[in-house]
Amino acid sequence: MDICILLDIFRCWQQVKNMYYTFHINDSGALEYEEEIIKNKSRIWVGEMYDDDEFDNLNDILFSTHSDGFVINEKTLEILKQLKLPRYEIIDTIVKRKQKFLNLINYTKKYSYKFLKYDKSCFDQFHDWIDFKESDIIITKGKNDLKKLESHDERLKFIELNSKLDYSESYSFKTNRIVFNENFDSSIDLFEIPFYSAGIYVSSRFRKKVIDNELSDVMFSNTRKDINKIWKPHFPEIAFKK
Repeated sequence: MDICILLDIFRCWQQVKNMYYTFHINDSGALEYEEEIIKNKSRIWVGEMYDDDEFDNLNDILFSTHSDGFVINEKTLEILKQLKLPRYEIIDTIVKRKQKFLNLINYTKKYSYKFLKYDKSCFDQFHDWIDFKESDIIITKGKNDLKKLESHDERLKFIELNSKLDYSESYSFKTNRIVFNENFDSSIDLFEIPFYSAGIYVSSRFRKKVIDNELSDVMFSNTRKDINKIWKPHFPEIAFKK
């Protein structure tokens, strides 16, 4: 059998075996405020939890509005080290949580976490994985669909054009479906698709590690039906070119 056919079969087998999901962190343990400080010439990440019983659980992964990584405990860090992630650095993190002594005296207790901050510049290469011909990404203006987007470079040109237009005259983009081409790296366990999806995508390996180790208050989805209506437009369907 031709070696190219064998490689195609193996690639398809890998993709079926390694399904990808969107990864969602529950806000039952949420940071209200975060910043990076310098202490003794070292970088420290500091976060403050919401002063609300509904949102102040010390989960394994804390909900954060920071888009460059995860605030995690030591247990989670050891799990993620076993997976293939984008380039990242680890920053020592102090999480401040308001508590009550004997339900009378308010005080703040500090907890040790880690900020796994990945290098989002490496996500740029992920655009090379998109088969724009097979994908369903539409350029829109107002309520009108104009044409299918043909490349990432074309999108960047429209973004540059928008900088010279009034908001009412600007172009937008609607991503319904993304098809990945043969360049897709099926060995990766976490990736994002900037400009095209709000999702954090993780592999079945990632999902299994999280479930087997019972990390708290996270969920996975591989269909838009699983996601709250408000977020559906921001999570396109994904598929892999056969």
